[in-house]
Amino acid sequence: MGSLLSSDERRILEAAHDAETGEVEGHLTDVVRRTLGQLAGPEFRQGVASLAGRNLLAAQVAVKADGEVGRVVIERTTFLGRRAIGRR
Repeated sequence: MGSLLSSDERRILEAAHDAETGEVEGHLTDVVRRTLGQLAGPEFRQGVASLAGRNLLAAQVAVKADGEVGRVVIERTTFLGRRAIGRR
């Protein structure tokens, strides 16, 4: 499963898991976004949407009328997501 992740998706998933298990203050989405600051907004939102669609990440995803991913809110990594990156 982990080999099917793009590098951006893997980085998002790992950052979300690390933020959950760490003692970082703030909303999970904001913490992950700050961690991956070099990842552009559209790529970040598309990566989160892709992970959520594959049940690797629990997230709220808003889609604009033109089909583009709008706002994303990361809630948590799922069991499958943790397995995909090899963490418990």
